[in-house]
Amino acid sequence: MNRRVTRVAEEAGMDRSKLYPHALRATAATYHAYHGLPATALQSFMGWGKISAANKYVRLSGKQTAKALHTTYGER
Repeated sequence: MNRRVTRVAEEAGMDRSKLYPHALRATAATYHAYHGLPATALQSFMGWGKISAANKYVRLSGKQTAKALHTTYGER
């Protein structure tokens, strides 16, 4: 996997030290959390053993906060 990511980074003209498989995994988790994937589904999708890993991405996405505010106050 590292070789493939390195090759793609080189072909794209990117600094390959800034692109690595774990960064892509974190980007995927952030993307799905932001788009509303619940923590339990995110945990299963990413293969994490602990729900705390998924909760971190859901919390950082701010999606739950926005949803709670919208539910409480509606659109103004």
